[in-house]
Amino acid sequence: MKDIICSRNYRVMGGEFQFLCFPQTFMSKEDVYQIFEEAYLEVKRIETKFTDFQPGYFNEINAQAGIRPVCVDEETVSLVKKAISVSEDSRGTFDISFASIGQE
Repeated sequence: MKDIICSRNYRVMGGEFQFLCFPQTFMSKEDVYQIFEEAYLEVKRIETKFTDFQPGYFNEINAQAGIRPVCVDEETVSLVKKAISVSEDSRGTFDISFASIGQE
């Protein structure tokens, strides 16, 4: 990977994200690092919104499962629909409900 001109690592979502940029002529290194930062901030936003380690939609959905409906925003609806689709396409290899195993 000697051709990499910019790289940045971020610890987020319980792992490490690595952004790499290969040689190109239409952006400066500063522009590339700005894009890395914007991408990281979006990953962080998603982590904050959908984590189950703090209050949020998924905690509320799980707490009210089988009791009452929970109002959520369109982004959450879209994410759940996509997760169901991926689960079906993968024949259950991806399972949106995996974190519920072993919980009361």
